[in-house]
Amino acid sequence: MHDLVWTTNIIGEPLQLPSWHPQIILDRHNDELVKRRQYKGVRAQNGEWDLKRWNMPREESQTRDEDVLRIIRAIPKHKAAATYYVYNSTLATTAAPVKQPTGTSIRTMMQVRPALSVNCRLVAWGCSFDGSAAATPGQVELFENTAAATMSTAYAATDFQPYNPVTALANTAGSSGVPFNLSTATSGFATAAVTEGTVAGYRGADLALLPPTGPYVYQWPLGREFELTPQNYLRLRVTFGATINMYAWLLIEV
Repeated sequence: MHDLVWTTNIIGEPLQLPSWHPQIILDRHNDELVKRRQYKGVRAQNGEWDLKRWNMPREESQTRDEDVLRIIRAIPKHKAAATYYVYNSTLATTAAPVKQPTGTSIRTMMQVRPALSVNCRLVAWGCSFDGSAAATPGQVELFENTAAATMSTAYAATDFQPYNPVTALANTAGSSGVPFNLSTATSGFATAAVTEGTVAGYRGADLALLPPTGPYVYQWPLGREFELTPQNYLRLRVTFGATINMYAWLLIEV
């Protein structure tokens, strides 16, 4: 994480920016130049170098304007990446999203496939259950692999909701949709038993034993998000001894 630093905008109003921002670097550079001018004046009057008072390096030409400009130009342009929210149901309208049964054997509850050449990463995910009494925890896996499950229901384009920014481009429809392919063999969710297929190239993102009464939410640390491989399959799979109903959701940055 970067510290926030106070500065002013173009009309003099206070403004906070991260420490990597070019404006902050320029402010620091300008402050140093002012200190140098002040220091030179003091040195001319006092006849000695007052390094401690002005906190200046002995070599005044240590940082050149060209060095500062080179640093600023090397800073990558930061902009908000498009982030999408999707859960294991169709887009809600007048009623709440439908909770889906886990069944009593292994079942993929959600599957997402990024389109070709689309690089994306998991920001956060979560799930919850409608059990009302303590029982044996179920196995809950979030993983990527190279083999598809055949889901009960395909996601529609509107089921992938722009989360941040709200003006992010909507997903396009169909099995070649972008940023996520949409069909029962690519991106969809389970309303009943699905065809699991043979998992290959298992790459785990998260793993937990969860009780049927409790929710679970996980957010990856900034810069340590789980990156998805284009055209591989992200699957949320559960194994419960007794069927319960489940909500699950993913927050995916593209």
